[in-house]
Amino acid sequence: SVDDQPWCATLAYAFDDKWNLYWISLPESRHSKEIETNEKIGGTIANVDFYAEGPRGLQFQGTASLLSGEEEAMAVGIYSKRMKRDGLLEDMRSGKNPHKIYKVKPEYFALFDRVNFPDDERQVLEIGK
Repeated sequence: SVDDQPWCATLAYAFDDKWNLYWISLPESRHSKEIETNEKIGGTIANVDFYAEGPRGLQFQGTASLLSGEEEAMAVGIYSKRMKRDGLLEDMRSGKNPHKIYKVKPEYFALFDRVNFPDDERQVLEIGK
């Protein structure tokens, strides 16, 4: 946080089969700079139709990192497929696109879902435990 003030960012993301989340961002953005000083992050994925369908959302905490090399190529492939962004890795590596790719390895998920779990709306998943 800057001056002890927390920060949130709205990001498009992709994910893999190990629960890792990937997003692209400018290295100069506040959330990217904060990862340089504190890799521990939290986030939320909210249901877009929250009021129409009922309250549902996913919170998570984990460790974030900037990717490079082979891991960067793999992650950009996953992100590009989900976002339908052909040529993204080449554009990023050439500097044509100044964004970098980041990863969060979640350690904990909490699902708040009154629609599918009306009797126990908070479901928890701890990764690797």
